[in-house]
Amino acid sequence: MFLFFTFFVYETDCASADSTLPSDYCYRQNITITNNKATDMSYKSIRLTKDTQTLINSNIIDNTQNTFSLANPSLNNIEFAFANFNDVASPLWIVPTNLNSNNSNIYSLYYGTNNHYRDSGIYFEGESTATVGDSTDLQLTNNFNIIVDINPLNFATICPTTSTDSPMLLNKLSGLNGYKINLYCSGGLIYVQSELRGGVGNSSLISYQLGTSYEGQNISIKIEKTASEVNMYIAGIKVASDPATFSITTNTEPLLIGGTSLKGTVIRNVFLEDNANNLQKVTYTFDRLQETSTGSNSYTYNFYDSIGSNNGIFVKNYDSSGITFLFSNPDSNLVEFVSRVQDVSGSALKDVKVATSTNAFNPLNSVVEPVAQGFRLPSGVTYTIIFGFIGLVLAIGLNLANPNPLFSIIGFLIPISIGAISGFLPMAIFWIFLLIGLGGWGFTNWVRNR
Repeated sequence: MFLFFTFFVYETDCASADSTLPSDYCYRQNITITNNKATDMSYKSIRLTKDTQTLINSNIIDNTQNTFSLANPSLNNIEFAFANFNDVASPLWIVPTNLNSNNSNIYSLYYGTNNHYRDSGIYFEGESTATVGDSTDLQLTNNFNIIVDINPLNFATICPTTSTDSPMLLNKLSGLNGYKINLYCSGGLIYVQSELRGGVGNSSLISYQLGTSYEGQNISIKIEKTASEVNMYIAGIKVASDPATFSITTNTEPLLIGGTSLKGTVIRNVFLEDNANNLQKVTYTFDRLQETSTGSNSYTYNFYDSIGSNNGIFVKNYDSSGITFLFSNPDSNLVEFVSRVQDVSGSALKDVKVATSTNAFNPLNSVVEPVAQGFRLPSGVTYTIIFGFIGLVLAIGLNLANPNPLFSIIGFLIPISIGAISGFLPMAIFWIFLLIGLGGWGFTNWVRNR
């Protein structure tokens, strides 16, 4: 029965399109990253390369839409900045929240060949630039929307307490002509600021403070220009307004996205819209980034206008010295067993959610995870074997000390419960083995009484 439940995990379906937790995904692949530098790394990009062609051929990831299936950015305290999973050795950029000096952390990618795709983005940490050459579509005059979707990962990185910087989000301003959206730092606080200019005497400047609840969250910033006013929306809520009957004056400057003054921030999307005719003029989702240059400490990418030909160039400076990484083989996750039980028993275990062993704050992770990787077996099988073996040893020991089946059952379930509470096993496994143990004990007593 133990082996039956161990290997039953393989009979799983891939995740549904609304996947948001590790337990919703079919495959997990661990990455061990080591920082051999003398200093800690906080919110710094790390460039990884991996064999994605094998994953594609194995039907583990889906590249049919020039993108990939991956868990949401909040999982495992790591931010996946951007990637293109279509090359044999695909570059993948990730941003760990913290990687201490001379230490290693284990992170995880979650895959499922489904329709839930990672919302990509480009990450700025004070060394990157993104530029789009001037074109007619970038010339905004009146009745337009400018939308920038961002994730400010860490307020202290973006705006230190003593900073009075103005990190740029979007800029096509030249003297008294054009538009820009930037962040503004004051006393550790962060403001979103919009500036529109239409020549001498015609300008609009509005701002809004971002509360700490926005830190690490995906938020949409929208600047709406009508014939009579300028409005600012944050997360769909109107937060500031300014009368403005003038039109913006055009210029021939390129459109700058982000820049070297912007730190600790992912820009997810950029949209320029004609709100009078409800038409999109330019759309950047950064889902298709093609690496074109891998020079020393400098990596260049093309990013694309999804509805037009206003493509841009993203340049990222990166020092890879002192950083090493190792990918494990992708495996099935035992938490998928929960989904299979739901299929069999209806809604008995519906909405059961569990943690996973990859939680960076799990105290057992540093001990159990390396052992699990050493087995070179799917993690679900490995964790069941590890905690099950400990349970069997404890059960045998208790049985020798006191030949009582109930003590043996309790002894076996102690490590199983620890594994479930720690996130290595779904809690359903604990209840299943408890029922098996009690059922076996009851059946044995019934046979003896007969």
